[in-house]
Amino acid sequence: MPTLDTFLRRMRIQGVPGGPGPAGVPVDRRSEVALELGPVLDLLDEAEGRAEALVGAARAVAEQRRARAGEEAAALITSARDRAAAERARATAGALDRADRDCRAVLDAARAESARVESVAAARVPAVAERVVAAVLATGQAGR
Repeated sequence: MPTLDTFLRRMRIQGVPGGPGPAGVPVDRRSEVALELGPVLDLLDEAEGRAEALVGAARAVAEQRRARAGEEAAALITSARDRAAAERARATAGALDRADRDCRAVLDAARAESARVESVAAARVPAVAERVVAAVLATGQAGR
C-alpha cells in the first residue's frame, strides 16, 4: 500500500508554471527499480543459495578430512610408541651385549694376570722357601 508521501508525490506539478508540459502522472521510480532489478536479485538469491550449499559441502568434506587425519595421527602415534618400545629393547640388548663383552675382557685380563702372578710365585717360592728353611736351621744351630 502506498504511503501518503508516495501518493502526494504523484500529484506534484511536473514542471514550472508556464508552457504546456507533459500530461500524466510521473513514473514511480521505486517500482521501476524493483521491476528492473528484481530478476537480477532473484538470480543472486539463487547464486547465494548455491554458494551456501557449496560452503556447507566443503565444511562437511573438511570435517571428514580432519577426522581421518586425526585417526591417521593416532595410528602413527601408536605405531611410533610400539616401535619405540622395540627400539629400547634392542638398544638395551646391545648395551648388555657390550657390557658382557667388556666384563669377559676384564675377567680374561684378570685371569691372565692371576696366571702370571702364580707363575712368578711358583718360580720364586722354592728359592724363598730354601732361604727360609736355611734361616730357620741357622737359628736352630746358633742356639746350640
